Amino acid sequence: MLIKLKQPLKYTRDITNVCLVRNVTAVNGDIAAVVGYGERFENVKNVDATEKEHLKLHDLNFKDSSILHETPLIIRNMDYCKALEAFAINRICAGGEMQGTTRGDSGGPLLVVRNDRWVQYGITSYGSYKAVAKNLNKISDLGIYTKVSAYCDWIENNTSGEIKCK
Repeated sequence: MLIKLKQPLKYTRDITNVCLVRNVTAVNGDIAAVVGYGERFENVKNVDATEKEHLKLHDLNFKDSSILHETPLIIRNMDYCKALEAFAINRICAGGEMQGTTRGDSGGPLLVVRNDRWVQYGITSYGSYKAVAKNLNKISDLGIYTKVSAYCDWIENNTSGEIKCK
């Protein structure tokens, strides 16, 4: 889905565009960043929950946030996220211990730096959390992101060529 604005954005020091690149790639271990207003993880509610393979939202405490956060995270192979490798055509796996997104971050950017510029590599889609054994203060994020470059033609067609991936 694309949102059409009634009037063009006025770019300032705090509001600017992001680069879309048709052939951007990142490999397992590359560093990326996510940005969003999502909830902040506080803790796992019960030590017994840390023995589970995957945590449910009711196992965790989060706190609302009105502050924009930037979080570094690691690009992973699809098997890290327990996702089929076939998903790699249009999806990205990223995350790690205390690295990732939460509720409220969906739709936000997954960014990588290329040629000294931020490039939007993905869009926050969904994920799950894994426990860190016997640790109530940490979780691991297994995040799935939509790969923007897989939709460059769609973006160009649906913006009448106004927005193009380089």
